[in-house]
Amino acid sequence: MQAPQLVQKWCKLKVQSPHHHGGYSITPTAAPGLAAFYSATSKFVAFLTNLPHGSVWLHDGQVLADHGTWSNPQLQALVQTHARLIQEYKCVELQPQGPAPAAPAVDQGPQVHSPLLIPPLNQLAQLHAAGAHGENAENAQEEAAQGLQMLDQRKITAAIMKLWAPHVEARALVPPHLRGQVMHQRQLSQTIPCISRTVEGQLGHSLLQASMPDDEELECASSKRKCLSWTPLAFLNSLGHTTGFSTSKAFNKEKVTQDWISWN
Repeated sequence: MQAPQLVQKWCKLKVQSPHHHGGYSITPTAAPGLAAFYSATSKFVAFLTNLPHGSVWLHDGQVLADHGTWSNPQLQALVQTHARLIQEYKCVELQPQGPAPAAPAVDQGPQVHSPLLIPPLNQLAQLHAAGAHGENAENAQEEAAQGLQMLDQRKITAAIMKLWAPHVEARALVPPHLRGQVMHQRQLSQTIPCISRTVEGQLGHSLLQASMPDDEELECASSKRKCLSWTPLAFLNSLGHTTGFSTSKAFNKEKVTQDWISWN
């Protein structure tokens, strides 16, 4: 027995959505495949430029700094993928000088997505391959000072998944059954005030209200109140991490934090 199409679409959305959107964060293979090809081929262009006899690998007047001369099938596919990232996934080319062009508006409901800035094809040959981005604050400052950088594959995957066509369609639908509606709301990220202002006996009162170790004023403005964020399904992320969330010598807090925050 096969489930109805509506149920299948909703289940796929739940399985493939990030944890803080109430999903299990299992990315469909087609999306990272597109990102992997773009990332690997872009890095190959930069690698080829650094070879002492890189021009030997190119024929028919191809110049790495001019994508208009590319006739190699893989390089042409890179040009097409670059165009798809801009047209379908609303990425924006980052110019080496001056501010980036204004990003087109994307209507995806109340959440506003920031566009991914990608390097122009003619600049790929000059880029430095991205290292372990975010290893520490010092590395991050060095990367920022160097200007244009080769993108991390995970960032490209994130940009694709935000506008992945099957997800855009499924997000416009409601859960096909009552249990799906209830569970989806429970699995979304939740933001809870550190200190409850609700009187005991009323809905929303916290038994821990008087025990919260916080110096927050009870009468402070709502915008200044501290909140706790909780994502019910985020624990699944630790299951696939090589070091887990231990405090061992090899533990990299910033790297683990990046992995804990899903790709979106």
